[in-house]
Amino acid sequence: GRTVTVLDLLDISIPSVISGNEREIIALANALGNESSDTSEQSVIRAAKWISTSKGCVVAVLGDIDRVTNGNVVLEILHSSRMLQGVAAARTLSTALIAAFVSGRPQHQSIMLATAHALAFWSLCSQQAQLKAKGPGTFRVALIDAMSTLRM
Repeated sequence: GRTVTVLDLLDISIPSVISGNEREIIALANALGNESSDTSEQSVIRAAKWISTSKGCVVAVLGDIDRVTNGNVVLEILHSSRMLQGVAAARTLSTALIAAFVSGRPQHQSIMLATAHALAFWSLCSQQAQLKAKGPGTFRVALIDAMSTLRM
């Protein structure tokens, strides 16, 4: 499955950022040797910090509250748009935004901060889109519009 693929990729190279939902982060931590069957919020944060420290990369846990860690600090980004949950591939798009923000960041900005900025941008876009949308169909269009017009 996906965890095996991630492990194979980690054998080749360590990425700047690993992102996944809570279950994926727990599964990866378990596969890497940090056994935990507990999926509580604190366990997920501990698992993300452990992965970050052991692999030397930023970890983003994606959910209603996104959490970004460098192993020491955890930043949280709240998503208040309920309509975002109904958008297919919304998390895939947030991961693409992370890649764009990290690759285009100023030299002085950390990868962790660029990741948090990407997720904050996504959250603001979804909030702006929800204000303009009349339903799930118009929300998708408003979300694309928000991404092209919102400036940070």
